[in-house]
Amino acid sequence: MIDTTLALFDRAWTPTVVTDPAGVVRDANPAAARLTGRSAESLTGAPLARLLPPEACALLAARRAARPDGYADAIAAVRRSDGLRVPVRAVTWPAGPPGEDVICCLFPFTPPSAHPAEGPGLPSLTGSETRIVEGLALGLTNVELGRDLHLSRQGLDYRIDRLRRKLAARSRAALVARAYVTGVLDPSAWPPRARVPRD
Repeated sequence: MIDTTLALFDRAWTPTVVTDPAGVVRDANPAAARLTGRSAESLTGAPLARLLPPEACALLAARRAARPDGYADAIAAVRRSDGLRVPVRAVTWPAGPPGEDVICCLFPFTPPSAHPAEGPGLPSLTGSETRIVEGLALGLTNVELGRDLHLSRQGLDYRIDRLRRKLAARSRAALVARAYVTGVLDPSAWPPRARVPRD
């Protein structure tokens, strides 16, 4: 990995592992160690199938084969060293040309059946805030979001800042992660879709 990618990998709050094409973990960041209850060193050299169910690994491999230059995802449960299972959305993409290392992020989430459609657990968002969160999760730029929502740059910045405060997120990436964790965004939908009603 290049230095910038390595620095982000080491400091990321998102549990991330890098595997070889055969699914053997080459490296794991501290967040992955915390999620799995193992040391990063003990994860290195282990097959990904030791952390995720084999059927989830097979699904990820099949989806990567269908889209070798894109991402693949699957819902699974990480097996922790203490025997607990943590539901995650595993998202993988190539770290380089097809056939080389694969990056795998493990996003913890509460299964959709555990989220009420409405209720005190979900943040109260306006319709435009909901559309902004969906756009950010999709990777739209501020220019694209502003154009789609008919908002000025300052208006969009104001709404994103308000969203970050509502969801206690320090950055745009953290805002999207919090939207998935709190149930605002449906983890089983692509393109990103909100689970809260729009006004």
